[in-house]
Amino acid sequence: MASNSGDDIVENLLQCAVCMESYEESGRQTPKMLPCQHSFCVECLEIISRFGRIQCPSCREQFSTSVDELSRSLVLIQLLDTRGSSPRRNNVTDANLSILLKEKFRDPDNAKEYLSKLIEKILRVKKFNLEEIEAVLNCIQYYRIPSDKSRSIQIIATKFVMYSISFGGGAVTVHLLSEVATELIKTMGVFNDDKLSSEVLLLCLAVLALPAMMNKSSFSNLDLAHLLMTILTTNQNSGIERKFVEFLTNIPRKLSRSDNAIIGNRKYVENLLSILRKKTNTSSRDATFYNLLALLTSLTDETPSTCTNIVNAGGLRIFAELLEDNDPRSNKGVLMNLNNLTEVPEICYHFLNGNSDAVECLLKFMNSDEIHISYCAAAVISHLLTIDFKEWERLTKSPNLRNRALTNMYNCVMEWSQRPSVICFYVSYRSFKPFYPLLQRYDAPPLQLFAVWTIWEFCSFSSDTYQEMLIKEQGIDYLLELNQNLYVDKNVKKFAELTIKLIHLFGK
Repeated sequence: MASNSGDDIVENLLQCAVCMESYEESGRQTPKMLPCQHSFCVECLEIISRFGRIQCPSCREQFSTSVDELSRSLVLIQLLDTRGSSPRRNNVTDANLSILLKEKFRDPDNAKEYLSKLIEKILRVKKFNLEEIEAVLNCIQYYRIPSDKSRSIQIIATKFVMYSISFGGGAVTVHLLSEVATELIKTMGVFNDDKLSSEVLLLCLAVLALPAMMNKSSFSNLDLAHLLMTILTTNQNSGIERKFVEFLTNIPRKLSRSDNAIIGNRKYVENLLSILRKKTNTSSRDATFYNLLALLTSLTDETPSTCTNIVNAGGLRIFAELLEDNDPRSNKGVLMNLNNLTEVPEICYHFLNGNSDAVECLLKFMNSDEIHISYCAAAVISHLLTIDFKEWERLTKSPNLRNRALTNMYNCVMEWSQRPSVICFYVSYRSFKPFYPLLQRYDAPPLQLFAVWTIWEFCSFSSDTYQEMLIKEQGIDYLLELNQNLYVDKNVKKFAELTIKLIHLFGK
């Protein structure tokens, strides 16, 4: 058995047994003694003090006292006077971790040791300081060159970031932690499909997804989306695929429409559809499948170029097949995608061409007892019905299909108006602009009814959002025109009048 030298024993005595920081003669690292004769620094005693009671970390005995009432440990302070209060710089201690890390992070072995010590300290005392975080950031910036050694250092550093966040911190601290995660992500610019690279990036995504990181990262959402999409094109790891798709699902909502169009380029879309195709062929309805539907819905929302890329890559066929599968959990996602796609007039022709079976499926969905499914199917059909009767007959080879669709749509809208609606909880709009052309279709009252009922429904649901949107877009002019036209269908006129009254009350 090895024996400790006298210097080592004294060195241990001069460190707080909780935080392992060296004692000081004054300040928050001053040693104070509990009635049980065990001593700890002021800072740790304040942390473990609860409502005027302190439980000794060593013997677990409890005392009714405050930290201020405790006496300083005179023996330890005399030892500090004798030896000097500064810690020995050739030892790695909690007190000098950040200094040593700044000085020696170029040595991979030392860097790993210091980072591991930081993690041990954080897990033990549940606190950290800005100097330590800055030291970690310096270390990460140095190890940006991809290699197995740097990857292992990055994993340790990322774990440090996650532990730090879990124990809280001020706004400045959160900003620095986001910088650490951001720097790590930037190292993925040259990505190797290996376990280390994957683990680093997944940990970083977990960090940036935390609520504390909201809007703190300097890494733009567009750059992050590019990076994840690029990695997905070469990735063979199902775990990476699942996590990346899950994370990507939330990014389009934070991007402008022009940025969404960039992310919805042909290469990225083809890869997303190839993953969806594999899931469809194997009847795999896992989290990745449903997240893919949500991601594609976000990417196609009022982004015609992405819609065109999806159609050119065979996406329309995949969605038509999924319609026929009639999976209750995916129906809404499929219909939402088809709604976005068919907002592009040219795509309506593609959808109808020899595809009467898909139209029949849509009619069945429009008659669904679930009002949000019925509505989503009607939304798709409303776009298809903008094509005239002769073209419908030519494309679908079914002479009565368009008339049936119009009749069913009118009946469905009138049925919705008699039921408590939950549509607004499932569907949202950034604009009413897609509905204004439908309001002008005097040759097709069912289309007018669908459009005016939708506007009334959403304006009734949220006056602040949708009524204001209608006023800003001058959509009220279309409703006034309907209200004044003597030949407009009575139910179309009724919902136009109701909406106008809502806007009038809103203006007051």
